[in-house]
Amino acid sequence: MKRSRRKSSKAHRIYAVCFLTAILAAYLFSRYAFQLLLIQGKSMEPTYASFSLTLIDKRGSVPERGDVIFFNARGLKSKLVKRVVGIPGDTLVIQNGHLWVNGDIPKAYEGLLFDEAGLLQSEMTLKEKEYFVLGDNISESKDSRSAEVGVILEKDIIGKLIPQRSIKEKMKDDR
Repeated sequence: MKRSRRKSSKAHRIYAVCFLTAILAAYLFSRYAFQLLLIQGKSMEPTYASFSLTLIDKRGSVPERGDVIFFNARGLKSKLVKRVVGIPGDTLVIQNGHLWVNGDIPKAYEGLLFDEAGLLQSEMTLKEKEYFVLGDNISESKDSRSAEVGVILEKDIIGKLIPQRSIKEKMKDDR
């Protein structure tokens, strides 16, 4: 009887160690590699519907134009999901309702009219490690046009969303 209890006790310890190792691995994976995110709000529709789940890549790659990022919006004291439309060195402006990046209207934004230019009423050139972001649903988005969000610093970027291809491919065609 004592032998059976010892075996049972040893088996429980092994299960507990395996369970705790799995929990630790899941935590480290979520903290430093990938994280599941629930999208809330309409600002990224139609690409990401409200209450849809997506995965964030947190491994630290530099965002490119067209990437969707998850970042700390310091002015709002919250975290947001938006699309990168301006990268370091880019010059942006909204004139006559049209977004211009480096003197051209990006293909993804052809035919779209911006009711509100916000910070892009006058030309803006992004400095090193600065990014300009917009929501895909431009009429419902609080984004870099707003002084509350403004330009996003690289250090505030948590990660990039695993892409849904449609708009990202259009943005990359502009390079």
